[in-house]
Amino acid sequence: MIVFLIKSTICKAVFLALYHFLLEKEKIHVFNRFYLLFSLLFSLAVPFISIPLYTEAPAETKLLQPAIEKLPVVAALPVEKADYLALVFWVIYGFVASLLAIRLINNIYKLYKKAASGTKITYGSAKLVLLEGKTLPHTFLGYIFLSKEDHENRCIEQELYIHELTHVSQKHTYDLLVLELLKVAYWFNPLLYLYKKAIQLNHEFLADEAVTSSDKDVVKYQQLLLCKSTPHLNLRLASSINYSITKKRFIMMTKTTTKAKSAIVKMASVQVIAGLAALFCIESIAKEKPALVPSVKQEQQSGKVTRDKYFKGVRIIAYKRGTTTKTKVIGENIILSKLYEELTDAEIERYKWLLYVPEPYVKKSPSLKEIEEFLNSKKYAIWIDGKNVNNNELLKLTPNEIAYFSGSIILKNARTEKHPQPYQYWFWTHKAFDDAKMGVQKQHYGSDTIEFFQTMRNDYSRP
Repeated sequence: MIVFLIKSTICKAVFLALYHFLLEKEKIHVFNRFYLLFSLLFSLAVPFISIPLYTEAPAETKLLQPAIEKLPVVAALPVEKADYLALVFWVIYGFVASLLAIRLINNIYKLYKKAASGTKITYGSAKLVLLEGKTLPHTFLGYIFLSKEDHENRCIEQELYIHELTHVSQKHTYDLLVLELLKVAYWFNPLLYLYKKAIQLNHEFLADEAVTSSDKDVVKYQQLLLCKSTPHLNLRLASSINYSITKKRFIMMTKTTTKAKSAIVKMASVQVIAGLAALFCIESIAKEKPALVPSVKQEQQSGKVTRDKYFKGVRIIAYKRGTTTKTKVIGENIILSKLYEELTDAEIERYKWLLYVPEPYVKKSPSLKEIEEFLNSKKYAIWIDGKNVNNNELLKLTPNEIAYFSGSIILKNARTEKHPQPYQYWFWTHKAFDDAKMGVQKQHYGSDTIEFFQTMRNDYSRP
């Protein structure tokens, strides 16, 4: 969640900065409308987009840990205190989001109720809703709300009809509805409020352009806007004639943008979108280069030499039955007790699932996508350098700072009610990896005895 918010917020900030410092100043209103809506939706989607970029890498040997050298123990996770701070946050978030959702529904209901209460007249692609009393022209979806008295007395200028009809025909209300829905979910993000202001002003640019293109008397239209300027209507979803009667709108009415300049700024915005997509979406994946496969005879001979040296002097003790603890094997009825050198070829073949030499660990780092997955504390228990930590501690490390990571499944009978994670993962920084000599080939088995019983093969054998 945190990674999503960081990526999304960075994208919104970059897109808004580009708009305010470059695009908003140019008379390319249709493109700007598309840019604002697309960049907003893209910034919400970009954390979920992954574009794989495959690079060739040497094949790595699958790392296997000896089954008996150190019996694998599924550790019980320490009891964690309830995260009341997170609970308080979600309660506050849900409360505010609920209030905003109720307000949005109420505003929509009021506008539909107003539309139902007035006299309706078809006007082009819209319906005029004539209301009692004085009201400034404003639109919502396919409705244009007007004063009945002013309409019947022909006191409403033609420019105002064109202005409001543009809001209807270009479906500006849908843009605002999208913004309001996003504000319900992301009310804590101030950039959404800046987006709404930019989109509303863009709507006015579009409507002003429609008026000035049909009536070339720009000064007359500007005077009309000043005459109609009144305090804003308290209708968050409506487009009103006097929204932001500012210097920006007046300057834009007389401004021209050449085709060359228009092409340059449009290309710049496309480059920014492509750059952010490359930064946050492209994930480098190492594709293994096929390794040379040795012959079976060579592999056996190589393994024989290594194994003889590794297990030299180690006593192999097999029991018919037994149990295990965290530190040792408790067995009954010894069926084999020999030094490794005394084993026959048949016995070595029989116990080859046990008698293999672990290879040194090869450093590997997780991808950003994998780290995001490991942040899920309901699914993963996390250790960093041997210490059990909160999953969010991974955010303090970059992928390059992690030298190695591995994990295992926690069997159901080993999980607890408070810690039901099905997986546990260990992460090592470069210092811990090097201090533990994890990348160094072990020359000898770590104990002078290997004890096991027959059924252990079902639990610890490896492919």
